[in-house]
Amino acid sequence: MARNRNVENPVRSATLRKWYARAWWVGVHVYGYVVLGVKGALSPQALPTGQFVVYLVVAVAAISCYVVLQCSSPGQLDKRPMLAPVQTTTPTELGSSPRMATEDDDDTELLGDGEENEHQGSSTDLHFCNECHVFQPLRTKHCKDCARCTRQYDHHCDCVGTCVGENNRRLFVLYLFLQILEGAAMIDVTSEAFTEQDDVNDWFKANALFIVLWFMLMCVLLIVVPLFCYQAYLISTNQVRTYPGFPRL
Repeated sequence: MARNRNVENPVRSATLRKWYARAWWVGVHVYGYVVLGVKGALSPQALPTGQFVVYLVVAVAAISCYVVLQCSSPGQLDKRPMLAPVQTTTPTELGSSPRMATEDDDDTELLGDGEENEHQGSSTDLHFCNECHVFQPLRTKHCKDCARCTRQYDHHCDCVGTCVGENNRRLFVLYLFLQILEGAAMIDVTSEAFTEQDDVNDWFKANALFIVLWFMLMCVLLIVVPLFCYQAYLISTNQVRTYPGFPRL
């Protein structure tokens, strides 16, 4: 029982962290739109019609991209069951299925077919994942949060709630770009919403909500802008983020 509890705790902690980060990220956006909407700063009456429409389109596009990104697949490999516990890897002939030596010295073949076995002929050069029971193609890494191997693994984004990998990397960069536009638009609206007061204390009281929002938006941009530039650089040079022991191409 204690052993099972120790195994489940990391998974539960990763799940809680993912939901906490997602709640914080969504909360920042909800707070911003509620404050600007209730105060009348983000409305057709306070902004020129064209500017209001552009900001509205950016907001809808960012929200839509966020939802699609959460539902996207990063390019995860399928887990494969084993017929017996794996102890050591035995040499295989070129083109044959990898076989594992068990405690009884019997050969146990990996189950399943698929493109994950496309590199099995040179499996000695690839890393074998003991969690998913597959040989990892180049640029593939096992994500402990998702408990899956992901092709062209970049990182696990807690704010989005999924890994960034081969299939959704460009979508992730698009979302970062939309976040930059959305953040810049909200900072512009927030700056215009500040009201002048004769006394400094009165000014802080009148603009307290806008001050908090302005600093929150600046923090968001400080996170998103460098990440966007880094991701754009990696894509333009056909690279992925590297880790210790991670093969480079």
